[in-house]
Amino acid sequence: VYSGCQCWETALIVQAYCATGLTQQFGATLRKAHDFIKNAQVAENCPSYKSFYREKSKGSWTLTNGENGLPIADTTAECLK
Repeated sequence: VYSGCQCWETALIVQAYCATGLTQQFGATLRKAHDFIKNAQVAENCPSYKSFYREKSKGSWTLTNGENGLPIADTTAECLK
């Protein structure tokens, strides 16, 4: 169960600001978004991930805030942009 899609939405919003040239006007917002994305990155693999038939997740991003540790390829791609 997901508790939202904060990481996904934040990554897309940052891209929209950059595409429209509004980075100067919203610098503080973009700094907060950067901090959120940086802190939402999955820092550790799930313990015993192999026994649960999971792949490594360290370094990826989830749909939400990283706490659930379930990597989402699309979110990871958007956060890396």
